[in-house]
Amino acid sequence: MPHRPATRHPIAHTTATTPHTTATTRHATAFTGRITIDPPLQRAEIDFLTAFAGPRSGPHRAPCDGLPARGRPLSWCQWVPTPDGTALVWDGNAPFYLADRWMRYLIDTFLSPRARMRRVLRGRRNEFPDELARFAFDHVLDGSIRVLEDDRVVSRISVRRNTVRFEGGGGECVAALFPPRTSSALLRPRTDGS
Repeated sequence: MPHRPATRHPIAHTTATTPHTTATTRHATAFTGRITIDPPLQRAEIDFLTAFAGPRSGPHRAPCDGLPARGRPLSWCQWVPTPDGTALVWDGNAPFYLADRWMRYLIDTFLSPRARMRRVLRGRRNEFPDELARFAFDHVLDGSIRVLEDDRVVSRISVRRNTVRFEGGGGECVAALFPPRTSSALLRPRTDGS
């Protein structure tokens, strides 16, 4: 079956697929759902987080952008705000590694009342992008993102009052997407022989 490129979905509920290839199998992985943001993001927050996603978020940028490296995953962030700022969704680009860690980084660094940038910006606002000076740091995130592999739910990223949890597990694709850090007990090998 030929690979179809992932598509961008600017709507609140996002579904797209990305191929994940292992030595013996090929899986299509999709992230569906949304994480709601209350109160909604302001325009400066939406613009910054949208621009931050993708290559600009990679760990190689940490020394250049001055943003906290602590907790910054070794991949690109692919969570983006909806145009109205009421939720975070997957940008639909493939592949997306460490999705749960990126969700945690965004909440802990930019969004929650206890965000790292809130403390870092005190007295140093001119050292960071202008948009950060207009961040509210008052958001509470809640919701669930389903991780589907070959059209079946294999795991879930849940956020409840700014606390991120990875739930579920299964085969190599999920283990590759979410390496065992805090969730190793939740990752179980497949029993269907694949």
